[in-house]
Amino acid sequence: MKIALLLTGRIYTSSLLYNNLYETLLKHHDVDIFVSCPKHTDVSLVERFTEIYKPKKLVISDEIYFDVDKYNRRSETIKHNVMCMYLNRIKVAGLLEEYVSAGMGSVEYDFVVSSRTDLMFSAPIIDSPYPDLSLYRGSEKYFIENHIWIPSPEKDYWGINDQYAFGRLPSMLVYLKTYSGLYDLLEKGVVLHPETLLANYLVERGINASRFLMEYKIERNIANDLLDAGVVPVNRNVAQSGMYRKKLKMVFS
Repeated sequence: MKIALLLTGRIYTSSLLYNNLYETLLKHHDVDIFVSCPKHTDVSLVERFTEIYKPKKLVISDEIYFDVDKYNRRSETIKHNVMCMYLNRIKVAGLLEEYVSAGMGSVEYDFVVSSRTDLMFSAPIIDSPYPDLSLYRGSEKYFIENHIWIPSPEKDYWGINDQYAFGRLPSMLVYLKTYSGLYDLLEKGVVLHPETLLANYLVERGINASRFLMEYKIERNIANDLLDAGVVPVNRNVAQSGMYRKKLKMVFS
């Protein structure tokens, strides 16, 4: 399948993260990558990340957002992180729209995937044991524009899981543009909390979410061990030559 993978957040040149993404998505599908990363990302890191992941487009966020100090928030919520997360997503959505528009209809994606940059997956991201998408390919019922797929609700945290989602382009563009609806939601009294805001936004926009089982974790111990240009990760070219291969040993809590 043709997949657009939209990554947002801090970028890494980690063999652990890259090899996991390769095993669970890149080697199974034709994937175009789009990235939005934080304002103060080191230039050398951006350059090495670009060399490894080969994104179609990458933007460094300006992190300029409207003032949210007056709004109620949950005690654990870090307002800057919330606003930057949704700001990064609307910016990466813009990159995707520009790329698709420039193709003048020649670029068509079966699915658009939105993910954090630091997620580790235990199985292929879109394939079995997840929903049997092959049953629905070509079906207009399946490709409805107001539908997305998100992981099962263990990580809903008083709202709806905001770490990973996939769907068709029209519905995913709505999902990715949550930032555009934040001001109105906060003015209506919705608490400043990422999962709560997303849940209310999707309801207002008429986006339905189907659940599926996905075992994954946020990898918090990340080493940028591929920052040196002499170190080569697994990728579609190198993997076949046998130059470098690291066997993954993943333990999920």
